[in-house]
Amino acid sequence: LLLEVLKKLNVDHVNQVNVTYDTGNVNAAGIAYSDYIKMIGHKIDNIHVKDRIRRSGQSVEYGAGELDFSEIFSLLKRYR
Repeated sequence: LLLEVLKKLNVDHVNQVNVTYDTGNVNAAGIAYSDYIKMIGHKIDNIHVKDRIRRSGQSVEYGAGELDFSEIFSLLKRYR
């Protein structure tokens, strides 16, 4: 998906472009972190760690939201 978007935007050197994974924003968008990481894990080179409660749209203190960071970090290890 990311590569398709970059190609539509005519971004040169698509293979050299990486992404920052914002844990809270992905959660707020309703995307399962496991699906997101499996889909784009090979392009993630930076992580913005943020916990969130999806229903409220509110960012909360690390560990107080809905994200399972142990699982997220375990999935990410597969790509580094």
